[in-house]
Amino acid sequence: MQAINTEGIIFLDQKKDSVAEVKFNHALKYAVLLNNKQEEARLYNNLSVIYKRKLELAKALELSEKSLQIKKALSDTLGIAYSYYGMANILTDLGKYDDALKYTIDAAKYFELKNEQKGLLAAYSVMGSLYFRYLKINKQAIAAYHQSIALNIKFGIKNNLDIVYNNLANVYKAEQQMDSALFYYELAYQKAVEFENSTIITLVENNLADLYLKLDKPQQSYKYAIAAFQKSIKQEGAKINIFSTASTLSKVYLALGMADSAYYYAKYSYNEGLENKYSEHYLKYVHNLADVCKKTNKFNEAVDYYNEVIAISDSISSKERVIYATELNTKYETAKKENEITKLNSDKKIQQLQLEKQKALLAGNVLEAKQKQQEINLLNQQQQIQELKLTQQREALALKELESQTKDRQLKITEQEKELKEAELTQQRFSKNLILAGAFVLLAFAGLGFNLYRINTKRKNEREKFQLQNQLSEMRLEALRSQMNPHFIFNALNSINRYIIRSDRETASEYLIKFSKLMRLILENSKSSFIPLANELEALKLYVEMELLRFDNKFDFNINIASDVLQEKTQIPPMVLQPFIENAIWHGLMNKKEKGTITVSVESKSVDKLFVVIEDNGVGRQKAGEQRSQHANTGKSFGMQITRDRLAGINGTDKQFRIIDLTDNNNNPAGTRVELEITTIAA
Repeated sequence: MQAINTEGIIFLDQKKDSVAEVKFNHALKYAVLLNNKQEEARLYNNLSVIYKRKLELAKALELSEKSLQIKKALSDTLGIAYSYYGMANILTDLGKYDDALKYTIDAAKYFELKNEQKGLLAAYSVMGSLYFRYLKINKQAIAAYHQSIALNIKFGIKNNLDIVYNNLANVYKAEQQMDSALFYYELAYQKAVEFENSTIITLVENNLADLYLKLDKPQQSYKYAIAAFQKSIKQEGAKINIFSTASTLSKVYLALGMADSAYYYAKYSYNEGLENKYSEHYLKYVHNLADVCKKTNKFNEAVDYYNEVIAISDSISSKERVIYATELNTKYETAKKENEITKLNSDKKIQQLQLEKQKALLAGNVLEAKQKQQEINLLNQQQQIQELKLTQQREALALKELESQTKDRQLKITEQEKELKEAELTQQRFSKNLILAGAFVLLAFAGLGFNLYRINTKRKNEREKFQLQNQLSEMRLEALRSQMNPHFIFNALNSINRYIIRSDRETASEYLIKFSKLMRLILENSKSSFIPLANELEALKLYVEMELLRFDNKFDFNINIASDVLQEKTQIPPMVLQPFIENAIWHGLMNKKEKGTITVSVESKSVDKLFVVIEDNGVGRQKAGEQRSQHANTGKSFGMQITRDRLAGINGTDKQFRIIDLTDNNNNPAGTRVELEITTIAA
């Protein structure tokens, strides 16, 4: 076991993770066979490291949790501390910074309890980083770093002070406390020189150069920037330092008015960082190159690099969404497993009750048999409700993911507009200055060229603007469509609750079964922006059957489809008719004493449009409004408003939507007629 584990560690150090994983799993089998809990915990931790490297963070966290539970059972205080520390790092990668901080604080407590000096110092360093980089609580970050300094001095561990001083100075710089930042950078520099730590010396010199730039002292900044760059190119295996120092040096040259040198080092930084593309570090240096190009009048390059900034930002955002989606899916799968266990237990209970019911019937005890049947019905209903909750959870998680994607896309569009406008404005200023400096003839030619350029730029901008507007319209439609389902689910659940309160279990059960079928249809239809008309009508019929149950068949419902309408091949937006039917039932027919009628007529308006008429013989809008007023109900029809907005987005206008109040021969209200034109697509 120990030999195989050692092999795994060697392969892990060599970054041969797939081989290391096989070795650790092999050793784990022996640990379980020998009942060696200490080794079992260690091997779970080793496997967690591999999955963290593979960015399978949910699995890495699960393995760390297994290791932690074993250590808790063994009362291994120091092992618990290191597990907390490792889990904090995984949670940081998952973006769960509050949880990461909690585990780091717990790790520090256990390290302090065991007087584990290095572990305690590491915990306070991570604590400071979490407060500063992620939680943006700079006062707490300063306190954590000061505590780390005090512990370093207390334990006599001096060779760690340079990096702590540097980190503390970074926080003070962010807080605009420049004197304190300069003080701690200089302390960090002194300690790094004392410890002959060339990597930290380079880092601190680069930070001092940046600080003096912010203090508008480019000459002093240059001294540190050139020293940091010269050291970084001599350091092996530290390319990140090369493009960091080159980028800083380009900013210094720009501040000194040396445009060519600024461009050279910005480009140098860009080229050195190419192998680390699609990282946060590289993104900063591409952005710097774009800024330098803009300020040195290299406008075409500036636009290209700004576009690259946008592409990289989008790529990084996509990776974050993958991690987020994985986490959401893990939560859903966990809930699904719990639901399966609950259902299994419930099924066993139902079988037992069925046997008890049969015994009661054989014994002639009808009352007891009826009681057992009621218990069986209740368990069945609980199962159905549990399934419904699981379905709702999946939809809620999907909506959160959609919101995240929509925000990312909006940020991308805003950033693109801002940077392209800046480049365009700068170029226009430069062109005007060039025109004024030329002779009269050159001015005429330059003016002509400039006008041609403006016309082309305007056309390009108009095309981009049109594309962006289309993207925004699509996102609005997605958001409106995502609001429709929760609105309907809320109303339906209220109805189920009403039946349960009335103890009308049979009707509640029948209603719930229909509702489950309808939910499956809605969730299936919600996957697409357009669905076949046949699917929409199927969902609509199921909905009306539910409402007929609720209102004791108080109305008739008819659908008339023109013969030239191909239901399977004509596609419309999902859930676009239901709100109008709901409105007709609730506000038109519910307040009518006699039995009512709703008729839906569908015919082709043109190749890509349907003309839909929804007509009821209810009390009319005026009477319905008066009755709502009497019941102190002044709320608007949320579903109707969402659907109107969706139709306006799809059709490009809300003028293809009309509501007509119907009257009889005596001019009395005789119902309501809704006329819709819906844009369709071919299947």
